[in-house]
Parts: sequence; structure tokens; C-alpha cells
Amino acid sequence: MIRSGERQDHSHIPFGSFLVRHHHISAGQLQAALLYQAEHSPRLGALASRYSLLTFDKIREIYEYQLETGEPFGKAAINLGLLSDQELADLLERQAMEHRRLGEILVDLKALDDERLTTLLKEYFESVNHRLGPIGVSPQ
Repeated sequence: MIRSGERQDHSHIPFGSFLVRHHHISAGQLQAALLYQAEHSPRLGALASRYSLLTFDKIREIYEYQLETGEPFGKAAINLGLLSDQELADLLERQAMEHRRLGEILVDLKALDDERLTTLLKEYFESVNHRLGPIGVSPQ
């Protein structure tokens, strides 16, 4: 636990790691939340299909191209001429809107309640802001 008046450096660790490190949740709870997040985050191919931008065959073509090149889905789709830059930007925006945040998932899983999550987010971001200082100014 952090003692009163003591600041920790959290600028380099993700929020989930901060929660585990300070014993607010267990490693198992974090793992369950991250797994849920990964399984329920919309994939670009699924979104492109949902919004009738790509057919199943075109999505499969992109995946095969990805296997050969290692490129991310969006870049592969653009390189193949199957999506425009604007269509990809729209899909990425929709993906971000549908993405569930870790804190929300931890509340749904009852690892935290809303009030505790709010307190911990404030503590986490205050410590990050303290470490980084004002934008463009080194804290030292």
C-alpha cells in the first residue's frame, strides 16, 4: 500500500499492473478481465462485415495476406485495395467506441465497485501526472 504523502512512479506501468502491484485485485482477476476484454473486443474484419464494407471472402483474403506479410489487418486491407483510408479510419473509430475499458470489466466481474474504481483511477492518474509534470517540462 502507498503511505500517505508517498508517491509511486506509475508512468511506465499499465493500470491493471498498478492494481495488482498494490493488491487492489489479484493477478487472476486481472487475467480474467483481460481475457474477457480480448474476447469481446470487436475485430476490424467483423466490423467491416457488419457494415457491409467487406465480404467473408475478402476478409479471408486479407487474413491470408497478413500471414504472408505480418501486416496489421487495416494496412493489409488498404494495400490490397479492399478498404480506403477513410473506411479504415471509420472502422477504427467504431472499434474504439465499442471497446470495453478494463475498469468497466473489473466492475462487471465484481472485482471492484464503481466508487473504488473511481478512487483508484484518480490515484493512478495523479501519480502519472506527478511523475510526468507539466507537458513539455521535465519534473526534475
